[in-house]
Amino acid sequence: MKHGHQDLVVDFGSSSIGGAFVVHASKQNPTMSQVKRVPIGGGTQTTRENLMPLATEAFKTLLSGFQAGPAPARVRIVLASPWYNAKIKTVTTKSDKSARITSASIVRAVHEYQAKNKEASPGGPGRVPVESVITQAYVNGYPTAVKKPVVGSAVKINLYESETDESLVRTITDLVKAAFPGAAISFHSFPLLAFIILRAERQEASFIFLDIGGEVTDVAVVHRDSLRFLASFPHGALSLVRDIGGEKGIADTASRLALFARGELTDAEAKAFTDSFAKAASSWNTEYEKILEAAASEVPVSQTTFVAADREELPWLLAMLKQGHGVFSARSIPLSNDYFQSSVTLGDGGFYDAFLSLAAVFFHIQNQDLMRI
Repeated sequence: MKHGHQDLVVDFGSSSIGGAFVVHASKQNPTMSQVKRVPIGGGTQTTRENLMPLATEAFKTLLSGFQAGPAPARVRIVLASPWYNAKIKTVTTKSDKSARITSASIVRAVHEYQAKNKEASPGGPGRVPVESVITQAYVNGYPTAVKKPVVGSAVKINLYESETDESLVRTITDLVKAAFPGAAISFHSFPLLAFIILRAERQEASFIFLDIGGEVTDVAVVHRDSLRFLASFPHGALSLVRDIGGEKGIADTASRLALFARGELTDAEAKAFTDSFAKAASSWNTEYEKILEAAASEVPVSQTTFVAADREELPWLLAMLKQGHGVFSARSIPLSNDYFQSSVTLGDGGFYDAFLSLAAVFFHIQNQDLMRI
């Protein structure tokens, strides 16, 4: 993209929808400006049960905040749970004799696999494919980027595929076209972005990525630079707030949770709050441990855990993470709002937002080492 052309990057979550203008320039960090975030409903059970219409209204409000200035060249929609479905598939080929293996032959093997397994491919009735990306390839058991041809007889390919609801794509597309008629639109899923960026930015070859959204928690397990396991469960930060404080005290409970995490409640308040917090944390941790047990049956599970959540919720969610996991003790690394400040430059109206910053960095480097199908 030429210098000066801007994208509108959108984080489409379950409790809020965020957006920012992002400008990319060669050999420079992406510049993020006009950062905005609009809540979806009020965090109640009623909001959860009416998520689609409330998210549509929030998205309309978000788009209206970007219409005063120059229109973006592209609008990039990053879908968080529950707005997408993703799976990791393993494609294998083996021959009696060693042969020359190239990136083209690996892509061809995936195409042949997809042709034979059409019923399992994303994009069935009412669904739209989002991504089909090779996240890791192995030749004779050794990981390789296949930038140059290699010789081998056995190939294993880890394939990430995602899809979303057709009606969601239609709704988002119609709203974007109404606001910015000339903008190109693309859809992406958050786990792939997080995997690519953490693999590029961090030294760890194995880790867990935990995205605690408003109503859903996503878990991704990376082992030796390969995305190996994905799962989710319908219990997020807002679910926990309701578990602790009930339906009528969402805002008050959220405020008390922030004070509780900072140790700023009175002794009496803290004592009264501890039991309900521990009970809710135990319920969430039980579900999380079941996911880790399922992952451990397929792949070694690292203790290093990157945690993403809304800024206000992250401190008490980290406290909650310390209370469980049995044999799966965690070394939690929060992806706070300033985590990517060395990778993103702020423009007018910009501030560091962990989810939007991660997306800005991804779109800045996305053509590096990605094998799209």
